[in-house]
Amino acid sequence: VPSITTAQPLELEDANDDQQREILFYQQTLECIKRSLPLFEQSNTPFKRPPDFFAEMVKTDRHMQRVKNKLLHERQAVDIVEEQRRRRRERKFGKQAAVSKEQSRAAAKKQNLQAIDSWRKQEDRTDEGLDMAIDGTDPVEAIKAARKAQRDQASKKRRKQLKYGGAPKKNKFSKRNSAKIDE
Repeated sequence: VPSITTAQPLELEDANDDQQREILFYQQTLECIKRSLPLFEQSNTPFKRPPDFFAEMVKTDRHMQRVKNKLLHERQAVDIVEEQRRRRRERKFGKQAAVSKEQSRAAAKKQNLQAIDSWRKQEDRTDEGLDMAIDGTDPVEAIKAARKAQRDQASKKRRKQLKYGGAPKKNKFSKRNSAKIDE
């Protein structure tokens, strides 16, 4: 049986560097396999594992279960740390949002107080004038908008009655026992 070796010797800068040494072993093995496969095919030597081949496992199922549990435990630990990090970020962002909301409320309060002060300085102090000073809107326009919303709601009700049929008419004078009286 001929043996195949690499054409070049291993060249390591540091013989104690395990990772580098393993990488070189892997590359050397891969090179030898690539050179040997055509030789196996030429000599008609079978080199692939048959489909019904079952090999004896080196490690027991119990040992593999322990390894799997350890990996799962490590993954859960990483997930817990990430979750804690995410919560810390959310808490920090929540504080920032609360501060900005508080600032906007303070600005609105300041604006309302200025509007009230300007209203007090006016000669004609009416409720509509106060609403207009605080909201910055005309009270007449606000009333018009409210009426339009009521009309829209009523027209929506009419459209649904046309589409699905209206509710049955109720006779406000009928009683529960009116059927007995008719008999």
